[in-house]
Amino acid sequence: MPYRCCVEVGVGTFATGWPTFCVKSKPQKINFEILRAGLPIEPSYIPARLLGLTDRMTFLQRVQNVLAHVYYRLWLFLAFDFKGFDQLKVKHNIRPEISTYESNNHASFYLFHGSFALEFPRPMQPNTAYVLFKAGSATHTTIEYDVANFLDTAPNGVVLFSLGTHVSRMERQMTQVIADGFALLPQRVLWQSAAGLPTGVKLANNTKIVRRLPLSQIMEHANVKVFVSHGGSFSMYEAMWVGLPMVGLPLFEDQEDNFDRLEDRGVGLALDITTLTPELLSQTIQKVISDQKFRDNARRISMIMQDMQAMSPPVKTVAHWILHVTKFGGDHLRPAVLDLNYIQRNLLDVYLFILTILALVLGVNFYLCFCCCKRMCVKAGRSHLKKE
Repeated sequence: MPYRCCVEVGVGTFATGWPTFCVKSKPQKINFEILRAGLPIEPSYIPARLLGLTDRMTFLQRVQNVLAHVYYRLWLFLAFDFKGFDQLKVKHNIRPEISTYESNNHASFYLFHGSFALEFPRPMQPNTAYVLFKAGSATHTTIEYDVANFLDTAPNGVVLFSLGTHVSRMERQMTQVIADGFALLPQRVLWQSAAGLPTGVKLANNTKIVRRLPLSQIMEHANVKVFVSHGGSFSMYEAMWVGLPMVGLPLFEDQEDNFDRLEDRGVGLALDITTLTPELLSQTIQKVISDQKFRDNARRISMIMQDMQAMSPPVKTVAHWILHVTKFGGDHLRPAVLDLNYIQRNLLDVYLFILTILALVLGVNFYLCFCCCKRMCVKAGRSHLKKE
């Protein structure tokens, strides 16, 4: 039973006959997997990526969102070239009558990482489910003594900072700006940097650099006041799981979208790293720490997430669907929308048919009225001539 999330899903499904699961990050933004899963994409309340919009938009924002959705659909259609996969299917006689694009719609089930405690509400399909693949700390992980002591003895609390595993090192100038911003804080700063810092960067006495940290466990420490992060999906959910507010330095597109939701939920603030200054970083961190509403909102989301997960633990959810699809297949869960083309799915043919009928009815009525008026005018003219 493959667990894939790329174009090989459809080819593998037809070649082996095995049930196939597609594991993907949150389905809020339009992408190839969202279209393959058959999830409804409604521009009226589902924001496109990189627009900074929420699920409640003004008229002009909805216009902007519709144009963005059209652009992304066209881009997805034009950007993916399946000729190589089509040739592979023909070569090995793997349902050559069906194109690779069509076969990609045949995954048995889609698992999306996330929770409606934080994501914007949206309709799902029977063959899809939200699962928090990672939430809560690992019980076997221990915090090193010097780090634990740094946390325990902080009189004003600790600011936790990490840019994740994909950003090992930043340029020296930007790193120094961040370090100078931390130097202005009364709190201690625990900074995770896997590759260390660039040569020449000066740190204040309140900052400790550690190459690797058990972040989820440190987030649970009572002295940690805020999490400064790039806004990766997993770290975002780890922070929300323990009710820890965030300050964001988003670096990539999905991280900006993540902080759009965090700001909408009132659990964090985002900064533009290209215009960042030490004073702005320090002031933003202090605002999130001092304003109790950020902590209260984060705790509320934490309680919602934990309550939802208690009702449906992720391991049991995944195991249930794997066993269910293995026993019965996934055809009974697969929505018929996946077999419709764009025109049928959006009822464009129906709308065109109705408009054509209305146009014909209006045209016939207009013609009849024109004929009646013309006839009456002719009769009136003849009567006038007879009187003369």
